[in-house]
Amino acid sequence: MASEVKAGRELDRLVAEKVLGWRCDLWHHLNKGLQWCWLDANNNVIAFAGIKGDGVSENDALPHFSTNIADAWQIVEHLKNTLSWVSLWAEHDADYKCNAFDDNPDSVAGYRASANTAPLAICRCALLSYK
Repeated sequence: MASEVKAGRELDRLVAEKVLGWRCDLWHHLNKGLQWCWLDANNNVIAFAGIKGDGVSENDALPHFSTNIADAWQIVEHLKNTLSWVSLWAEHDADYKCNAFDDNPDSVAGYRASANTAPLAICRCALLSYK
């Protein structure tokens, strides 16, 4: 359940794949062999993670969506562009809250998540909005 997902690299990968439509692939580097590569939904290269077999994980090149607010803001921008509106707020001595709403007449839907950090609340909300 999205409300229980913890911050970390697995969540970052889920958000990249499910929300942004990114995928990881192996590309052949002429001098170095197979290299992990992240591609967006249009097959544009987002990032190279390193050479397979060098102790590098394909997750190493992903932004830290769930722990870094600058990286999480990419998710806010994505939600803003794909849904009708997104809001993020925090009340004194309370968790951060993220709401997203799609008021498309064919699929009216609202998504709400909270967490002790803003990046985690954003990621949880984004996962809930994944179709």
